[in-house]
Amino acid sequence: MLTLLVLCMSFGTLSLLAFGGGSAMLPEMARMCVSHGWASGEEFTLLYNLGQLAPGPNCMMVLTIGHKVAGMPGALAVLIGFFLPPALLAYLLGRGYQHFRNSPNQDWFRRAMAPISVGLTLAGVHLMATSALHGFGALLIFALAMFALQRYQKCHPFFLVVLGGVLGMSLL
Repeated sequence: MLTLLVLCMSFGTLSLLAFGGGSAMLPEMARMCVSHGWASGEEFTLLYNLGQLAPGPNCMMVLTIGHKVAGMPGALAVLIGFFLPPALLAYLLGRGYQHFRNSPNQDWFRRAMAPISVGLTLAGVHLMATSALHGFGALLIFALAMFALQRYQKCHPFFLVVLGGVLGMSLL
């Protein structure tokens, strides 16, 4: 029962710090999982990737961590802890936004949050890249994907993911 409460509170606190989307909180989530002994750095990367396979929001990957720690009750605790606090906060901020819609501070706040969101997202990208790019094969797949994204901008990323999976199975 204590584990479920710790999961709920930890992910609830983390969700309120996730400005800029799910990838912005990845470094802190990885640190939290490792410090609590819920997953090693490599396990976290695998759980993240497993969670990305599911349709829906990319933050659904937190359920895989909760499930690994305490099964279905853990997944439910993480679901409640991770999604309820920001949903309530968004509701309250939305009401406040309407009340202060003509305030000059509202525009200032939006402009101030943009670089914070970008920085947190880049920290998440760095974390995932350093834990996933080991060996020549992984670096080659990454370089090819970056080249393809730059060269063929109208190509849907789904095809790059499939191609990366096929290359990964054959090279790694």
